[in-house]
Amino acid sequence: MQGTAYVLFKMNFHPNWNALVDGKPTKVFALSPGFMGISVDSGIHDIDFQYKPDRPRIVLCVVAFVTTLGFLIAVGLSDECFVKLSCLLFYNHANKPTRDAKKQ
Repeated sequence: MQGTAYVLFKMNFHPNWNALVDGKPTKVFALSPGFMGISVDSGIHDIDFQYKPDRPRIVLCVVAFVTTLGFLIAVGLSDECFVKLSCLLFYNHANKPTRDAKKQ
């Protein structure tokens, strides 16, 4: 091959995909549904695609959980109230009797 060409990667495009060509970052393009690609010059190259998840979203979830937990502790929930709250949040609905079981 002479000149510039696109290398296809069969994966849905998402902005969190990054590509390195010979260790240098390069832009990733959405070429068609189900394919993304990068532009490379002629020659042999080492190509590395990496997906880097959105870190701010993960950090925000952790902060929200810690803040909620801190608020509940600061309010000073009694043991009984904490147990009721836990049951509401973590109750296993698979153990609930069905309508047919109630009739029998």
